[in-house]
Amino acid sequence: MVDIRVLTSPDDLDAAFVLRHRICVEELGWVPAQPGGRERDEWDDGALHVGAFADADLVGYVRVAPDSVGRGTMTHRYFAGMFRVTDPRPPIATTGDLSRLVIAAGHREPHLGRQLSVSLVDHAQHRSQDAGLRFWYLVTGDAQLGLLHHHYADVRILGRGTTSDGGTNSVVLVDLESRTATAAERPAC
Repeated sequence: MVDIRVLTSPDDLDAAFVLRHRICVEELGWVPAQPGGRERDEWDDGALHVGAFADADLVGYVRVAPDSVGRGTMTHRYFAGMFRVTDPRPPIATTGDLSRLVIAAGHREPHLGRQLSVSLVDHAQHRSQDAGLRFWYLVTGDAQLGLLHHHYADVRILGRGTTSDGGTNSVVLVDLESRTATAAERPAC
């Protein structure tokens, strides 16, 4: 059984930053190495951190960083060149970035990895809405984009770009209130 919960204790957050470093730095090379083997950035303070635990081990993680502190979103700062749609931005107080969705290596089998990802995003969605957020910005690959379209009726592609390995990423805006009935009826992990 997997336990999905908001991370608030220093030990849980430390485990999350270690897992992020292992995946985002060591495996994927998304960000430069950081001292102490912990991947952190300016969007961690004030963010919602959600973790998936199998027994006592953190095996999955996702972060929602609200755009309510006036610093802008990570998506807008680092992926501005991908934006092609000029739709007006939703009110800042209602938006956040969904980012750093990572699953530990031993839990990525197709069914389990997908279920963990969906459960983490489900939990993050509910907690985001509890905090007054309605929209998420995120950068995602095609496979995850299909999953988002399956679970949300309003997923707007704001731009696309090519990754260094030749893949395609999209910058999207997801309306959390557009959750489909199919997703809401799906059994939990």
